[in-house]
Amino acid sequence: DGDTDNSAFTISGDTLKNAIRFDFETKNLYSIRVKSDDNFGGYFEKLLNVRIIDYFEDINISNDTVSENLNIDSLVTFFSNTDTLNIPHTYTLVAGEGDTDNAFFKINADSLINRYDIDYETKTSYSIRVEVNDSLGWTFQKSFTINVVDENDEIPQAVADTTIFIDENISNQAVYTIIASDADFSPEFRVLTYAQIDTLTDANFSVNPVSGVVSILNPLDYERKNEFPLYILISDNLNVTPIKITVKLNDLNDEIPVLRDTTLTVKDNLETETELVQFAATDRDADSELTYTLSDDFNGTFELTADGLLILKNYFDADIKNIYEFSVIVNDGVNQTQNSVIINVEYVSKINLVAHKIISPNADNICDAWEIDEPHIYRDCDFKIFNTSGEVIFDQKGYSTKWDGTYNGRELPIGAYYFLMTTPRGEHVTGSITLIK
Repeated sequence: DGDTDNSAFTISGDTLKNAIRFDFETKNLYSIRVKSDDNFGGYFEKLLNVRIIDYFEDINISNDTVSENLNIDSLVTFFSNTDTLNIPHTYTLVAGEGDTDNAFFKINADSLINRYDIDYETKTSYSIRVEVNDSLGWTFQKSFTINVVDENDEIPQAVADTTIFIDENISNQAVYTIIASDADFSPEFRVLTYAQIDTLTDANFSVNPVSGVVSILNPLDYERKNEFPLYILISDNLNVTPIKITVKLNDLNDEIPVLRDTTLTVKDNLETETELVQFAATDRDADSELTYTLSDDFNGTFELTADGLLILKNYFDADIKNIYEFSVIVNDGVNQTQNSVIINVEYVSKINLVAHKIISPNADNICDAWEIDEPHIYRDCDFKIFNTSGEVIFDQKGYSTKWDGTYNGRELPIGAYYFLMTTPRGEHVTGSITLIK
């Protein structure tokens, strides 16, 4: 009785040996009957039970994934084994196949602890080799792969401060595309959206939330405002990055010069080269260079410099023409304007002639000729000088050539002489001249 499993064993001397390979999961209890004989006719038999101990054949971990950004010295996973005996087990990291990343971890009791930061974008998995040892000296080794779980932890990247230049007056067109990226590996974490910051929104611009295309909606005028800051948030649905785009306008030559109509009144006794008026047009374009031209210079009566100074080149004569009407054309290189100019010329009486009364032609440069004040005023008057006999010894229109006390090249004697000036209107001015030596 009890010899059911005798065939599974052999006895050598006083040693019981196994005749088969034991497997705890197949059979963990064997029954044998053993007989002891003293060779003198005495013997003893006994039923024995042989219990098989279940040594571990595997190591397990509580999980094979770890979230990135786990703090240093944090729990990564727990180890366990298949040993059913309630005895202590020791786990260690050992060299061998699959030990590539052993140095990245340490084991505390049955816990795997990380020594360094875990970043999915740097490394997506770690390979370790672990050995378990029980108090009876049995060991078992196994390699594991710890996979890193990608978290949405990377902040979108873009140029923080950008300046772009666009022409003024444009509208309803794209002017810039925001270039941004996200270092997260998982595609869903790299989907970015774009929007202006609500409290700082500029209604003149729009930002496509998907493509990041910045468009101008309304025409903008450089002369009113030439710089527009846009504040934009880039989001990956968790992390946001603020950026600033400064839109600066290019100043186009789009403004028409402005010049007032001009009316002025002048005397007809003005000298030539008199500066009559300085035209000063305005142009809202900042760097416009203005040039001025006349529609009519009246046969050279006027000259207009490129910078707008009107100069008298020929004498006025109110009896011949007392009003001039023309236009000044102002050009900024692209745009031009034309404004009217009216010049009224007033007659100045010629009867107030101021004439010197003495002539002393002795080559001492003092009163060597008969002088009158402002001779240009009398350019259209007739001048005659008479001797006491009534003979005309000087006759000239205007007084451009002065009487020097001679007649037909002959010096005249000292004494009294008389002048007669006749204006174009038939007015007469007379007076006496004393010739001395």
